[in-house]
Amino acid sequence: MTPWGKPTKGRPRTRHNKSTDKLLSAAATRNNGDNTWRRSTWKGPFVDGYLLKKAEKSRGTGRNEIIKIWSRRSTILPQFVGLTFGVYNGHKFLPVLVTREHGRATSSASFSPTRQFHGHSTADKSAIEERMSKPHKGRPPRRERGAGRRETIRTSARKLNLVAQLIRGKDANKALAELMFSKRRIAVTVRKVLQAAIANAENNHQLDVDKLYVAEAHVGRSIHMRRFHARGRGRSAGIVKPFSHLTVIVRERASAATAEKSA
Repeated sequence: MTPWGKPTKGRPRTRHNKSTDKLLSAAATRNNGDNTWRRSTWKGPFVDGYLLKKAEKSRGTGRNEIIKIWSRRSTILPQFVGLTFGVYNGHKFLPVLVTREHGRATSSASFSPTRQFHGHSTADKSAIEERMSKPHKGRPPRRERGAGRRETIRTSARKLNLVAQLIRGKDANKALAELMFSKRRIAVTVRKVLQAAIANAENNHQLDVDKLYVAEAHVGRSIHMRRFHARGRGRSAGIVKPFSHLTVIVRERASAATAEKSA
């Protein structure tokens, strides 16, 4: 039978910390001899043995001296009321007078925080105040163009640039027709990117679709997948599978009257 009234199973276990046995027996007496506790209760409060000895010695002498402790996990018990503990926080001992308001469920670690916040610096305060005082206006809309982007296209940048050259500087409708009848496999993907750029220009920036032309078509390199395949006589040869990026920007072509005014 365990000290908590539970039957033992198999080999009895050795309890290394027996300093709280008398607290458990006293609590069982207060419960009218009922030793069947819930799991959160029958384990009982944890107090280091040396802390109990120091508390009993201080009460026996009657001196109100600071009891230095390093145990931050111990529970504050009712018999500690009126004693002064110096709880170590890793740097110094903080004096704490235990009162009845602390209760039984309080641990000694709550009286000695290991980290102290001393406040923001002057530069941080000014930056926070400036950020909170001014409303965020957001990114201004780009009304003069529409863009479409596609990343990690399964082709090399050199092959993709050959298709991008076909539509640079051309009207949007003519560029779509060129890509529709192109024999290149990647022309289907380029056409989708161009359609996305035209849709962004029409819906987000209210540009005239009939006046749009392909102002820019950027091609860039992306990741490379490396594979290998077997060759004769136990050798292997490398395979590089390149990927590319594509960005298409369409703008509204200025009319002849507007061009003369600007000139």
